[in-house]
Amino acid sequence: DRVVFAAGLSGHGFKFSPALGEALAAMALDGETPQHFRFLSLARFV
Repeated sequence: DRVVFAAGLSGHGFKFSPALGEALAAMALDGETPQHFRFLSLARFV
């Protein structure tokens, strides 16, 4: 089972929720992060 979670969209970040919802749905269904969200990956720190 896949669990995807997003938080911290208060204030100005609220306007990004449609795009974030689309990305979370893709991650839940496909198991991969969409290309335009990969720069947010934790792997960039390792």
